[in-house]
Amino acid sequence: SPTDEFEVIRELGRGSSSVVQLAWQSSLQRTVALKRLLRIWRNDEAAAIRLRREAQVIGQLTDPHIVTLYDVLIDGADVVLVMEHVAGPTVRALCALSPPTPGQALAVVVDIAHALDCANRAGVVHRDVKPANVFVTASGRCKLGDFGLAQMPGDQRMFMSQDGIRRGTPLYMAPEQLRGEDLTPACDVYALGLVACELFGGRHPLQGRSVADIVDAHLEGAVPVELPALPAPAAAALRSALARDPMRRPTA
Repeated sequence: SPTDEFEVIRELGRGSSSVVQLAWQSSLQRTVALKRLLRIWRNDEAAAIRLRREAQVIGQLTDPHIVTLYDVLIDGADVVLVMEHVAGPTVRALCALSPPTPGQALAVVVDIAHALDCANRAGVVHRDVKPANVFVTASGRCKLGDFGLAQMPGDQRMFMSQDGIRRGTPLYMAPEQLRGEDLTPACDVYALGLVACELFGGRHPLQGRSVADIVDAHLEGAVPVELPALPAPAAAALRSALARDPMRRPTA
């Protein structure tokens, strides 16, 4: 089996159709992260296609701020992504422990912006930028991961659910993403703006609201942004990232 050289140590996390495991790769004497289909999905062709598609997306992105893909293994009905293991926590986990200082928040935003600039220049839209998908390395820098919902040129409809709604996390979804329109890199910039507001403001601007209220706020361009700790020009820049019209947003 192609996965025989990997000894699974423990589970790192799981989503709706895949699980991520920490493993030891004996041939190269290193720890890696294995992303593979959950057992119940291993004979589902659509789930396998999505995971292989994720590998294709990450495989063309080379940037120190993006989690690295080492290899893709086909093990019977299973698809396994062999990826860099970032030993640190996610930004979401860190923020749950204590609010970041303005300097720490800025470092996170800058690193995510670098990652998105690389992805967007390659025509890739991440579509799920949020603190839970940003990993902090031992040196304190950030890496963007989980490209499971990413969109490449020509596959706009691949990740729609059966009712035609684009998949994602409502708290961080741009208006055009919620409307099911074709997406551009401006979608990721909108999410980055929300992450920045959350880091600098201490909480997500829409935290605690119902899903319906969250969706309405995005669609109406009514996300409340209060950034008293930031200089006015910086606050204005973040607000521009949340423009309802994607053409009015800055680039990553």
